[in-house]
Amino acid sequence: MPEAYMPYTARLNPHLHAVRQHIKAWAEEMGLIGPSFDTWDEAKFDSFDFGLLMSLVHPDAPQAELELSADWMVWISFIDDDIVQVYGRGRPLSLFDVMVAKQSFERLISFMPVDCATMPIPTNRVERSLANLWSRTAPSKSVAWRRRLVKAIEHNFEGYLWEIYNLSQNRIPDPIDYVEMRRHSVGGGYTILGCYQNAGVDIPPEILYGETIKTLSLMTLDWAALFNDIVSYHIEIEKEGNLSNSVLVIQRFLDCSLQEAVNIVNDLATARLQQFEHIVATQLPIFFEDSELDTKTREEILKYVKALQEWTAGVGEWHIRTGRHHSHRDACPKAQDLIGSPKGLGTSATKIGSSPVPQETPSPNIHPIIQKLLGGPTGLGTSATEIGSSSVPQETTEPNVHPIVQKLLRGPTGLGTSAIEIGSSSVPQEITELTLEPIVQNLLTGPTGLGTSATEISSSAVSEETTEPALEPMAQEVVSSLTKLGTATMHIRSLLGTKG
Repeated sequence: MPEAYMPYTARLNPHLHAVRQHIKAWAEEMGLIGPSFDTWDEAKFDSFDFGLLMSLVHPDAPQAELELSADWMVWISFIDDDIVQVYGRGRPLSLFDVMVAKQSFERLISFMPVDCATMPIPTNRVERSLANLWSRTAPSKSVAWRRRLVKAIEHNFEGYLWEIYNLSQNRIPDPIDYVEMRRHSVGGGYTILGCYQNAGVDIPPEILYGETIKTLSLMTLDWAALFNDIVSYHIEIEKEGNLSNSVLVIQRFLDCSLQEAVNIVNDLATARLQQFEHIVATQLPIFFEDSELDTKTREEILKYVKALQEWTAGVGEWHIRTGRHHSHRDACPKAQDLIGSPKGLGTSATKIGSSPVPQETPSPNIHPIIQKLLGGPTGLGTSATEIGSSSVPQETTEPNVHPIVQKLLRGPTGLGTSAIEIGSSSVPQEITELTLEPIVQNLLTGPTGLGTSATEISSSAVSEETTEPALEPMAQEVVSSLTKLGTATMHIRSLLGTKG
């Protein structure tokens, strides 16, 4: 594993011991800790040490706020692992499984009424835990804050659903898809709210979610996702059969070795943090002046930036200490079979090996098309975004980053950027959007989800003669004619029913 770049120093919240005790008692009360064959047993839960994670990422948070935030982290992490238990480990999946997952995700949202009205009666431990969390969180928050939290959790579920769909299609996503959706599955919106809340800052929403501050938030999330993918590669890919990992994505997309992919992902993570540092040092003061912000607002923004830095350092430190990314889960005998023949656009026939990662392997020479593929700040709905304002630098030099990566994080990318000019003569300026067959689009618009095996599925959503769409011929055509960029505007938006 290459050395990770970390310019910040982690600090520990003095309430660590109390938080550890609290979250274990809460998890046991909610039924999230079970016998050895369950998603979590006591040994697994203790090895994860979510109390340490939250104490590292929010070192100055009051005890009550820290305990509540830690409970939320336990809950969302349980769902993440339960998805592996239910949908992972090489189990053959179909679009029906995607429907079931979607239905239970939608039902979970009903346990977060923005008006704090009556919620459904919980039928399982995940619903019971969320009902408990919402009843402890919502009353003290504004309606606008509650809406943002609900939207953050919805985006998180969209990321999970996208991963489940990839498994059902045995599809390794392309980098553009991955960068876009990984921010959801990593809990991006929740992370931003957590940093905001636990730092005790007060920033107007139009500034917090404006281009400059949002870019800083996204860079933080991208770093965490990339770093996590390196650390968790062995357990996720080789034992759980997961297909949503940036190391695997880069390895397949560039047809390179495992070590080369690890090096590239590490360089991308480094570049993201160095871009963060550059914006804070050189662009944030310009933003302050151009926006004519008063002294108090500037101080609050700097507090939020410090919270993001603390969060980054804490995440890095926790990944070193936790047992979560080691082999605490049972091996998946079908995992290598699953990733051995991926389906989907942009997936070359790379053979993934399970051998240990060698320590020293030179980075590959990447095709020029790729050098701008994963440009700067990205996100849903960035199709018409023009990067290059005073708040976001166009040319940031990363002195310690491989030259291949220096352009990799520039230029807008993400879902909805199909018409963007990549800047290469070999890439057409207009890329036709690829959509699924209508039956698939309709399939995922109805209620579905996790743990609802006895749920009635509307006959209008699925007919008895429904067949999965035949993407493979089109995939081969696009891959051969468009050098793997045919998925710049993947069908995930229509698949998930989002509008950006």
